[in-house]
Amino acid sequence: MPNRRDAATRKIFPGVVRRAVHDFNQPLQALRMMIELPGVVADDGRAIPRKLGLALAELEARFAQIQALARVLDGAAEDEPPRMIPFSDVVAMARRLRPELWSGDVRVVAVHAACPVCLPLRAAGWCLNALVANARAARPRSRIVVGPREGGRRIIVADDGDGMNRVRLAQLRKALVGGDAAILGAGLALASALVARWGGVWRVDAVDGGGSCVGFSTASGAA
Repeated sequence: MPNRRDAATRKIFPGVVRRAVHDFNQPLQALRMMIELPGVVADDGRAIPRKLGLALAELEARFAQIQALARVLDGAAEDEPPRMIPFSDVVAMARRLRPELWSGDVRVVAVHAACPVCLPLRAAGWCLNALVANARAARPRSRIVVGPREGGRRIIVADDGDGMNRVRLAQLRKALVGGDAAILGAGLALASALVARWGGVWRVDAVDGGGSCVGFSTASGAA
């Protein structure tokens, strides 16, 4: 008899791909507007090169995300069993999948890197990147911290950004456990499916204007 969790994971993958295409299409449309209708975007022609540069950078980031998504799916991450690995291996995998997330003005700091965790490596790297991308979107002021907690039974990503209000917090918590995935980007949508597959659970804490902390349990700490 098919596993209900496996069926749910297979069901969500087409939606994840559609979401990735949607995320990619937004900056693409903006770029088209700037090239074809520059007056709509900026009256001052001197601002157009800067805006074009920003749009191209956004396209490159989205394209890198889609490439990483393809590598996760092609690598059959859904069939990779959890195994004991140092957290540093998860960080190294995440860096290989999307190196642009780990550089820039905001430092991404990995702590307790040698701590062993029980996870499927490629899927865990994707999930970690999804949370780092989410933390970057919260406009952190200085750094993002990633690391294991509870003796390696939970992975967290914390930032000192804008946090979220109670409505947004409730929406995100619900979406991550199988609710309305429309508010999730491609990264978090796939992460929610992968964590559900290995039996993990999510925890989201945030303060409006005071940062946030999002994490998932590892296979050994599933509840």
